[in-house]
Amino acid sequence: MKETAFEMAASNVRFGTGVTREVGMDLADLGVRRALVMTDPNIRRLPPLQTVLDSLQARLREINPGADQQPSTQATLRDGFDVYDPAARPEQVNEWLRAEAVEHHHHHHDVNRHSKEIGSFCLSFDEPLHWEHVAAWLDALVLAHAEDLLRVKGILDIRGQEQPIVVQAVQRLFHPPARLAAWPKGERRSRIVFITRGLTREFVSEVFDTIRTREIKEKAWTA
Repeated sequence: MKETAFEMAASNVRFGTGVTREVGMDLADLGVRRALVMTDPNIRRLPPLQTVLDSLQARLREINPGADQQPSTQATLRDGFDVYDPAARPEQVNEWLRAEAVEHHHHHHDVNRHSKEIGSFCLSFDEPLHWEHVAAWLDALVLAHAEDLLRVKGILDIRGQEQPIVVQAVQRLFHPPARLAAWPKGERRSRIVFITRGLTREFVSEVFDTIRTREIKEKAWTA
């Protein structure tokens, strides 16, 4: 007796009223962190594509209200801001940090419930911080939770330093800390934004509070 075997595979297809508005949710369920939409200029003007963009942008605002969205035409992306540029202006630093957007969003929503526990929050400190404490804090988070520490960016008032110190990281990759030329007008306080998966504001704060009980061995931060 001769047997014949065959296999047929097909993509999942959904259709019906409203499914295009669920694109943002679908990408979030797949764990997509960055999305690039490329299209023909003529299609860009059609309602279906606008629905897709609206869905993606709405989901991004839920997950990370401080994220930068870059619409582009003629294959040109807007130049990003380099916080390590000595010519960077203080107002550009605020634009890069977008702490106000994150703080406002946190006071109106529980961001840690958005998109399967991916959320953003901002921690602020009015008193100068010890660099030894900050370094140990970030090291502890990276060692234990690197995969869930999606993004960190901050401007810090470090004890013994007149200029602000910038820190930023993506999971295990930490950029070297750097001095900025000056503080934004009227603002001299530490603000650090976290984008995490499942790490709550309370947990991250508790880790820092524990580390801040340690005795300081070094006198100041040095570049």
